Amino acid sequence: MSSASVVGPPNEEFIRAYRLTSVDHAISSISLRRLKVGLFFEVNDPFELLALNSHERTPRKLVRQFKPLRNRKTGLMCFSANWTNPVLWSHYATKHRGICLGFDLRKTEVQEVNYEDERLREELKDHEDPVALPSKLQDLLLRTKIQSLEV
Repeated sequence: MSSASVVGPPNEEFIRAYRLTSVDHAISSISLRRLKVGLFFEVNDPFELLALNSHERTPRKLVRQFKPLRNRKTGLMCFSANWTNPVLWSHYATKHRGICLGFDLRKTEVQEVNYEDERLREELKDHEDPVALPSKLQDLLLRTKIQSLEV
């Protein structure tokens, strides 16, 4: 990518990630030296954290409860590995009039999103806590999004 011609690639412990945003938000982020942490209720995907497909009542209820619980104690920051995708510029960079900021992030601190064609089919075991989702399923819900259409 052309960013490597301006700034050399990061060392192997890091990954270069990009954040596309409006000019105003970019200027604020740079001048204040901080990024806004988003809440799950603020994201533009209404199905965020709702990727489980279950025919059973208990798992559906637990997933519906998971989003507000997670929203109270966890935020998110979204980055892209690719800054050249026109759909990203359209959605996140004020319809192609925004700015792309590049960051070298420690690989151990980044969670990659899984894009799936269908919702997750996980069944809860009888011995699992009936009032909480298993941590493995919570992790999957945090990192799973619907596969978008190719441009």
